[in-house]
Amino acid sequence: MSAGSSVPYRLRPNKAVDRELFLSLLMRLAPKLALEKYHYVGLGGPFLEDFRMIHGRLGITKMTCIETEEQVHKRQLFNRPVASIECVHKSLEDYLDETYFDAPAIIWFDCTEPRGITTQIERFARTIGSVPIGSVFCESR
Repeated sequence: MSAGSSVPYRLRPNKAVDRELFLSLLMRLAPKLALEKYHYVGLGGPFLEDFRMIHGRLGITKMTCIETEEQVHKRQLFNRPVASIECVHKSLEDYLDETYFDAPAIIWFDCTEPRGITTQIERFARTIGSVPIGSVFCESR
């Protein structure tokens, strides 16, 4: 799911629109859910733009970026806009299987591979059942 190189970023012009819609939704939920206390998990690409914006607009400090590609992971470590971002070199599936969420989380499933949609839907469903009530999910393509 996190192999962002399967679809070049320049060919995803709606990515900025997805990001703004997701952030707009989170901004509306923030006063009711106290989102600054949540754990944000996502796939940040080499520049971690989503993470910078999540931190800047919502004040979330507990953030984990998952990346499977070693070179992109190294770039993330170098480009980290906020020191509290934990950059993890593994698949999103492995990370979710190994992680226990004791507080609500915001998880962005930013799928870029058109194949394997059934597996992606199953992963999404499994994750919903394993996180605390109040967690927020986003899935985009």
